[in-house]
Amino acid sequence: MVWRTATVPADNSSNEDTGLVRYSMDRMHDGGTNFVITELPVRMGRFMHVTDTIDYMFVVSGRGVLELESGEVEVGPGDYVVDRGVMHSWRIDGPEPLTLASVTVPAHPVGGGRTG
Repeated sequence: MVWRTATVPADNSSNEDTGLVRYSMDRMHDGGTNFVITELPVRMGRFMHVTDTIDYMFVVSGRGVLELESGEVEVGPGDYVVDRGVMHSWRIDGPEPLTLASVTVPAHPVGGGRTG
């Protein structure tokens, strides 16, 4: 977790540095925004899931496969993904981890809503 806001819209009225917090999965989807750097390890287990967020992701390094219900997309450094809360999973086949810089924003759920 790099930075987060507790609400949307964010409250910029204070001079206090309120965005720096410890990472917690419970806080990832509690109504605020998150700026996260994630490293996905090589040969990690698949976990198909959806979130009640829209995620703006930028590939910093490594290569990976974004698995969707409609097919697969390979991504690498400089690519970006906009995940609108659809069922997905990541697969890392190459020799190095996939590093993503992501911003997550609360969104109304797609279908049955969040699974993880």
